[in-house]
Amino acid sequence: MSNGLPSGVPSDAETRWREIINEVKNHYQGSLVWEMPFEGSSIELPTFIDLFNEIQIDWSPPLSQNSSASDFELYTQSSIYLDQFILPLKQTTGLLVTIAAAYP
Repeated sequence: MSNGLPSGVPSDAETRWREIINEVKNHYQGSLVWEMPFEGSSIELPTFIDLFNEIQIDWSPPLSQNSSASDFELYTQSSIYLDQFILPLKQTTGLLVTIAAAYP
């Protein structure tokens, strides 16, 4: 962890995940999707993301602190998030990225 304390994650966690995912692929021929939340801050992918066919983003970042924000304000903030976080995700992985809106 960033504070120097052990995280409790086994040192071979990536190897274990790769083995599990490859075993799933031996039995399942469909697409495998990595799903993760996006609340407006950084996106950290697992090192084994290359084993997946797609990334699904559960989209719920705050678009405004103002409950009566204009459509333009909401559009602008959405565009910023898409350009700063989602587009680079697509560019660096080459995977299909699906966004699932997760607002109440």
